[in-house]
Amino acid sequence: MKLQKILLEQNKEVGVTRLPMSRGYLRYAFARATETKAANENSQDSLCIVKGGDLLCFALCDGVSMSFMGDISSRFLCQQLTQWLADFNSSQKEHGDIEHALESFLAELIVPATAQVNEYKLPDEMTPILKSVLEEKRALGSESMFVCGLFDARQDSLNLAWMGDSRLYIWPPSYQHTRASFKDSFQTHDRWSSCRGPIGQIHTMRLMLSSVERLAVYSDGLAVLDGKMNTPLEDAHLNKIIQTVGESPTSDDISFFEIQLSAAGT
Repeated sequence: MKLQKILLEQNKEVGVTRLPMSRGYLRYAFARATETKAANENSQDSLCIVKGGDLLCFALCDGVSMSFMGDISSRFLCQQLTQWLADFNSSQKEHGDIEHALESFLAELIVPATAQVNEYKLPDEMTPILKSVLEEKRALGSESMFVCGLFDARQDSLNLAWMGDSRLYIWPPSYQHTRASFKDSFQTHDRWSSCRGPIGQIHTMRLMLSSVERLAVYSDGLAVLDGKMNTPLEDAHLNKIIQTVGESPTSDDISFFEIQLSAAGT
């Protein structure tokens, strides 16, 4: 099975983009914070999608700004997670197994991630003071939060995993999960570190894919959508919201991913 990989560039804005699927569609969007765009720097968010046949994987990562160059860890982790999920044999793994397997995998990433962090060259034009601060942060590693998922139509399964405070919604309402219903499972102290691996708790969930109609994930830069996602937003309306939020001087990086599944046989 040939897989298509969509990795959004961290230095470009992407308006709401809709792609058809065998059952419904997927949408994504990406925008940098005002300050980040003005400085022509990379977003600390990253979004990667891998799809083909009955399989679809995604990872939405949000780099931790107080760590060393959060864009490095978010980009690295995003690609690693989607590839790992694409290789994950959901038909032979139970819900508990994916958590254990993912924890081991995230720990194994320390070596290649640390190499990337250590090899990163700070810009020559950077001030000595800022370089000194960043070198201290380099020793502590680069960190990222994430939400990732594996849709397997053949096995009628949806596996999800997350660490951090990005938003995750699942419909219909009987399956809807939010920060409120999960209480303390969406917290910034849960994250992945390039030098420590997973910090805090990895949260996982497995559902029957046939029970899911829609899923939406977005980073905290789109917190304005909290509690307003029960009805799918029109593309133009979503673009307008992203534009309006992005015009604020205190805006944050934005990444958005959504799957709308039609009923089987329709």
